[in-house]
Amino acid sequence: MHRILTFTLALFPFLLTAQPQDGLPVIRSGSRFVDIRIGDELMRQAWRIVPEASPDVLTVPCRSADMPAAFYTDTDTIQYAVNPGDSHQFYILLNDTAYALTEIKGVPYIKAANFTPKYIETHKGKWTVEVPEVQELVHIVFALTATGVADSNLVEHERPYYQEVMAHFAPYRGEPVVGKIDELLQKGLYADLKMNSCAFTFEGDRIVNGGIYDRLGWFDENSITPFLPELEDFARKAGFRAFYAAHQPLYDSLIERTVRYMPIDKQWQWCEERFDNRYDSYRITFSPLVNGSHSTNRFADNGFAETVMFICPAFHLPRFRELVNEGLNTRIVFTEIDHNYVNPVSDKFIDDIDKAMSNRTLWADGPHTGGYDSPYAVFNEYMTWAVFTLYCYDNYEPEDFEEINYWTERLIAKGRGFLRFPEFNARLLELYKQAPDKKIEEFYPAMLAWCKEVNEEPISPDNFSGH
Repeated sequence: MHRILTFTLALFPFLLTAQPQDGLPVIRSGSRFVDIRIGDELMRQAWRIVPEASPDVLTVPCRSADMPAAFYTDTDTIQYAVNPGDSHQFYILLNDTAYALTEIKGVPYIKAANFTPKYIETHKGKWTVEVPEVQELVHIVFALTATGVADSNLVEHERPYYQEVMAHFAPYRGEPVVGKIDELLQKGLYADLKMNSCAFTFEGDRIVNGGIYDRLGWFDENSITPFLPELEDFARKAGFRAFYAAHQPLYDSLIERTVRYMPIDKQWQWCEERFDNRYDSYRITFSPLVNGSHSTNRFADNGFAETVMFICPAFHLPRFRELVNEGLNTRIVFTEIDHNYVNPVSDKFIDDIDKAMSNRTLWADGPHTGGYDSPYAVFNEYMTWAVFTLYCYDNYEPEDFEEINYWTERLIAKGRGFLRFPEFNARLLELYKQAPDKKIEEFYPAMLAWCKEVNEEPISPDNFSGH
């Protein structure tokens, strides 16, 4: 899931509804989601109002003096000129019932990625699959937390590797860093923590920045940095580096299987033939402890663009034919890869998306859709999975395609709760069959028109075509 995805727009007119609340300004909102702007980047539905945070802090990297930062609700706007060290607090009154103390904090701007000439030369046109050592350390800490023990979607519990991890590291679950990381997991920062851990590497017993990434998460600060001394201490006490080295043959075998069952070259070529976005490198990371929670981010610097995926390793199910196994594995990484192509297109249609999927209960329901609170997020999940169907249609024989599609529609509609996915999927495939040479962007108007038509229909067990 992606909290912040950006495009450029002109300034909105400045409107401010101010009422006294602890002497701070107050703006009203009838929606839990708020647009924000930092500099000239408008981020639609990027801010979720959380009254419990008190304050909920927007960190503003100041690329220049007096960096503009603004919040736009459905009725009001508040704007500040922000410099490093500044702090501006105000309230957002949500639905006239709950005050959310909100803070804009200025920090110095640091690039997320610094792609050096050597890095570019080494990685241009290439893709990698890896089990990063510091990320694996963080995943092991996740496994020890109360949240990780309770949530088998967050941490894979069934593989023998999990049992080995718990047997080796359980004596250290009382270490302070485990509890501190658990607090952040409870705030929904699982993806951010594991993504940011990939900025670091080991030098002996020390954890140091690898020299390329300041951060890989979606926010403006690296959430792992404050915990590096405690992670070093945990790793040293628990013998993590020896454990990691002893399991290198397992990691290597999972990397080999992932390369085999997730053919990245085919996916990369197919996406760039059908979208205008271009990337110079793909980086795929995983842990044997990852189950169903995957994420991605993209970076550009020095004329070089890289997309990074954070997924689970490939699996093999004997009951499926070889190519069906490939397709079911491919969807794991493809539906992260194509977020980096789909989301920038969706940014151009965001107002239409808001209208087309305004009735959320028609499109998404249940605990597995909880992170997709906005029409934009729901639509992007529909579209990324439907684009995967187009990829499969082009790359598999009809018998294999039908089986892959059957299990995918079943997973998304019934397993994950995106209720109208089979119909959405069938509609996009129908359009694609009629014009297979079109770019995916060209199908957006017709798909959004279809979504608008069904947006007000009541949902019932009989009116969606899930298998």
